[in-house]
Amino acid sequence: APTAGFTASATSGIAPLAVTLTDTSTGAPTSWLWTFGNGSTSNAQNPPAVTYTAAGTYDVTLIVSNASGASAPVTQTITVTAAPVVVVPVSSFTSAVSATDPLTVAMTDTSSETPTSWAWDLGNNTTSTLQSPSVTYAAAGTYTVTLTATNADGTGNTATKDITVTAAGTHDGDDGDDGDDGDDGDDGHHGDDGHHSWYDSFTSWFN
Repeated sequence: APTAGFTASATSGIAPLAVTLTDTSTGAPTSWLWTFGNGSTSNAQNPPAVTYTAAGTYDVTLIVSNASGASAPVTQTITVTAAPVVVVPVSSFTSAVSATDPLTVAMTDTSSETPTSWAWDLGNNTTSTLQSPSVTYAAAGTYTVTLTATNADGTGNTATKDITVTAAGTHDGDDGDDGDDGDDGDDGHHGDDGHHSWYDSFTSWFN
């Protein structure tokens, strides 16, 4: 009787795991019976690649035969582990006036999923990698502030908010626009509408 044998392109890996099985049996077998441990079988000498989509342990067994009889079964175990859960940050932030004359706005990071780095565009040709930076706006105008937060799993969405400064010294923290989606990122946090103003002398401000 022939002697069964085979090789597997992988015996462990992360789902979905595709495994190519190659017959190496000796003794001139003429038929093959494969069981893949996932409920499927094959009679091909070299079956199509088998894909294991769920975590678990799978025993692949081959029995070969010819006119002289059948071989003893030979088995290899395939171990499949679950894919790691990837959770990138959901970037979001709030803004509030922290000083006047000139207007200084404090940005507060409120991103979720434990970011470890922050990329700010503060809308006035300045950037920051601080978690919660402050920015001074010296001229009237609308400044688009964006935040993209990153953690060990990757980069999240980009959250956006428009900061409007008027000539009379008014700061409007408009509702944050939806963030542009990153790999698996959700919509950016909507910033609370904040309106802060002070007199032309910049001596006071109030909510």
